[in-house]
Amino acid sequence: MFHSSDYWFVKAYIGLYLFSPILNTFAERASQKQLGYFLISFFIFQTIYGWLSIDGVQWIGGGYSAVSFFFLYLAARYTRQYLLPDINKISQSIYISSYISIVLFIAILAFIVTRFGLPIAGRLFTYTNPLVLLESLLLLIIFSRISIKSKIINWVGISCFSVYLLHANELLLRPYYGKIINNLSVTESTEWFLVFTMLFILSIFLISILLDKVRIAIWNILIYNSFKQQQ
Repeated sequence: MFHSSDYWFVKAYIGLYLFSPILNTFAERASQKQLGYFLISFFIFQTIYGWLSIDGVQWIGGGYSAVSFFFLYLAARYTRQYLLPDINKISQSIYISSYISIVLFIAILAFIVTRFGLPIAGRLFTYTNPLVLLESLLLLIIFSRISIKSKIINWVGISCFSVYLLHANELLLRPYYGKIINNLSVTESTEWFLVFTMLFILSIFLISILLDKVRIAIWNILIYNSFKQQQ
C-alpha cells in the first residue's frame, strides 16, 4: 500500500471517498451549465495532458488516479441528473451494439499498431482514452437497465474485491499470474491458449471468492465473540 503503483485503485477510491463531500457540494450549488462547462474543460485538459501526452501531467497518471475519479464521479452525477430522460428514450440494443463496436475497434486497432511495431497499444486502453470513457458510460447505462435479483450474484458480488486484491498483488501478479499466462501463449496453440487462459482466470476468480468467504466467516465469529463479551 506504500508503493505508488501497487493497489492504485484502492488509494484512488479512498481519495475519491474523502473528497466526495466537496464534490457533492459543488455539484449541488453549480448550475447545469457551470457543471457542464467544468466537465468539458477537464475532459479536454485530461485528453491532451493525460492521453495524447501520457506523461504531460503526472498526477493524472493515465486515468489511474483520484483526480480522474473526481471527473468520473461528477460526469456520472451529471448524466444521472440531467441526461437520464434522453438516455432512456434510446433503445437498449443501440447501447449494446455501440459498446461492442467500441470494444472491437480498440482491440483491432491495438492489434494493428502492435503488428506494425508501434509502442502505443497500451495507451489505447488507459482510462484517459475518450473511447474508453464512452465505453464505460455505455456499460453503466446497459447494466442500469437490467434488473436481476439473484442470491448467487449477490453472494459472489460481495467478495469480488478480493479477486482484485489477490491477482493485483505484485508478489503474485508478474511472478506467477502474468508468467503463467505468458508461458501458455508461447507453448500452446491459439485455440488452447484461449481455453487454458479462460479456465485459469476463472480458477483464480473462484479461489479469491472462496478465500473471502473464509475471511467473512472469521470476521463474523470475531464480531459475535466481541458482542458476547460486551454483554
